[in-house]
This record gives sequence, C-alpha cells and structure tokens, in this order.
Amino acid sequence: MSHKSVISDLKASSERVGRLYPILLNKHGNVIDGRHRLEADENWPKIRLENVETEEQRLVARLISNVCRRQVPAAEKSEILEKLGEIYLSQGVKPGKIAYKIAVTTGMSYRWVMKYLPDKPKERSGLGGPSKASYLDKGKEKRQKSKVAHLATGEYSRVITGL
Repeated sequence: MSHKSVISDLKASSERVGRLYPILLNKHGNVIDGRHRLEADENWPKIRLENVETEEQRLVARLISNVCRRQVPAAEKSEILEKLGEIYLSQGVKPGKIAYKIAVTTGMSYRWVMKYLPDKPKERSGLGGPSKASYLDKGKEKRQKSKVAHLATGEYSRVITGL
C-alpha cells in the first residue's frame, strides 16, 4: 500500500468512525506510534507517555504498540530490532547476547526476535561472525562469514585443503 493511500484511508476512516487510536508521544514529544495519523491530521488526539524518555524506551514502545495492534511488515520489524541492537551494542552488550536482551526487554519470544533481527548481532562465541567493529561499519559491503556458514556451504574444506 502506498504512503499516499495510507494517508487517504486514515482520513476516510476518521470521518466514518472517528479517531480510534491516539498518537503516542514520548516524554520529549517524539512520535512513538502514529506518524501516518499525524500526517493525515495534525490535530489528531495525542497522548504523551512521560515514562518513555530514552530512544531505547521509544523503540520498545513502538515495537510493542505496533506488533500488538496491526500487521507490521517484516522489514519494519527488522529495522526496529536493528536499532535496538545498535543501542545495546553501544551499551556494551555483546553481539551474541543482543537477541536475548531484546527478548527480555520487549517481552517478545527469543524465537520471534531471532526471526526478525538482522544477522549482524547474532554472533555466538566461538562460532565466528561479525566483530563489533564490522557490526558498526554499515558501509562495509563484504561481511565475514561465520565458521558455521563456511561449513554449511563446503567453503571451509576448500580453504583448509586448498581445493
């Protein structure tokens, strides 16, 4: 669905049944949920959540408010989880532990998080994968493959034997 049609649909539905869901703002007035509603009508009712102060809290609230209310595209889920992963990495959480941290913080299952979390923060100790430096280097085109990926594709044996 195009951006323009989403806005048009929101305007039409608000005329038919009213504004069912308010726009959620964090303590500082940043949108948690409701960007399209705000674009459809700047006077759409808003609720400021004073307990949501940090970017981490805003992303967690955004994820929960959206996933529990509507169908969220996989790309949008991955984008939010990747941003949370970057926050946790900057806080010193090891890449292999980021999925656990997100699951505990959001209340989503570990399996759900692993399904939508991009590969970069999924490194596990002893299995290789991206380093902290490569995780933060978004411009880097060539990513390292883990030992597991090499073994699964047979590349590991070619490297070892020279075949």
